[in-house]
Amino acid sequence: MSKERTFEGRTHAVDAVAKHYDLTTDATHLVMGDHMHFGLFANQDDSLAKATVGMVDFAVAGCGLGKHSHVLDVGCGSGSAAIYLHEKFGCRVTGISTSARGIELARKNAVGRGDAFEFVVADALRTGLPAESCDMVFIMETACHVRDLLALMRESLRVLKPGGRLVITDPVARKDLAGHIAFMLMNGPRLVPMKFAWGPGIHMRNPGTYAMHCHQAGFRTVELIDLSEHVKPSMDRWEQRALEVRDALMKTSEGRSTFRKFTTGSEHLRFVFEQGFFGHMLLRARKHQSPRAIPAL
Repeated sequence: MSKERTFEGRTHAVDAVAKHYDLTTDATHLVMGDHMHFGLFANQDDSLAKATVGMVDFAVAGCGLGKHSHVLDVGCGSGSAAIYLHEKFGCRVTGISTSARGIELARKNAVGRGDAFEFVVADALRTGLPAESCDMVFIMETACHVRDLLALMRESLRVLKPGGRLVITDPVARKDLAGHIAFMLMNGPRLVPMKFAWGPGIHMRNPGTYAMHCHQAGFRTVELIDLSEHVKPSMDRWEQRALEVRDALMKTSEGRSTFRKFTTGSEHLRFVFEQGFFGHMLLRARKHQSPRAIPAL
């Protein structure tokens, strides 16, 4: 059974994102399913459900999770990834989100699944966890909502044990500054409605920025993998699913705007992916493993 704690002290920017997800989580869940993130499509005809689980599997591959591991899931949504990781590896999971509605759903979904979960309303920069208490920090499509990326990396490093892993998946920018400006000038009308459709507080950075801040925070091993081509079918699946569940969507408080988000928004997002403006990446990093102290003679 999940425990209940809440940390306060969120910033105005964090509150804006939290309010957005408080309003839209139920409607978004109808469209995106249990795992509310991009899917990783091994085959173009894979279902969205299979692809989203595939994204989690690929992201944590080789991270050595087991029944004694403790995972911090930052931006845990309704808890589906946390529950999946526990069921697959037996690990203990702490899930945090600034959305009270998301945490409410996560706690509800964890009922009857044992005491391996704790879901907390908390800011990613102030997790409230003890130093060196986690074996993995898992940040799936949440870092893009954090303005201070270096602070996020430092907090991740702080809570990780020596040798612990940081795993991030995120939408990213794929053009340099000159290319970014040129694309904005030519395609601004497409980007503005997409921004409104997909919510506030999204910071698009190139993968090198993530790697740079990882090194600055103190991580010593950083791996970047471009997943852009393998996530593209996600937009088609979201648009199709929005049409399929339209009647149910319209019964939710944010159904109309969510329907627009996953039809018009998906169309524009597909365009910027095809043009190489946006992409998707996986980052894995490792905290330095301190050498064992040599006993005094």
